[in-house]
Amino acid sequence: MPCQILVSNKSSVEKAEIIVIFDGDHQWGTRETMRTWVLSGKPKEEWSRDFSLVIVSDKNKADLDYLLGALDNGMNRFYFKEPDAENELYIELYENGQVEAPFYVVNEYIIERT
Repeated sequence: MPCQILVSNKSSVEKAEIIVIFDGDHQWGTRETMRTWVLSGKPKEEWSRDFSLVIVSDKNKADLDYLLGALDNGMNRFYFKEPDAENELYIELYENGQVEAPFYVVNEYIIERT
């Protein structure tokens, strides 16, 4: 089962922070993902872009729970580095509010704070 990682774009926490990780069958609320926003009948252009959804096709929640670990100062140990604007992954995230890829691709954008 795939794993879903919700990443902050500009919500109440710092950009690129990993907010939560769920298994692939999790149902998102209207304000959490662009897809649920649009499916609820709201225009894509009015989506706030507070969050992006990264779906890891070949891992489950238990495999990636370590990404929610914290440093001694309380900050997340890991964050999601936004791809360059010309990158296909960035374009898909911008256009659809989400992207699905195997972990070896997603892992390039998972950065550990030291």
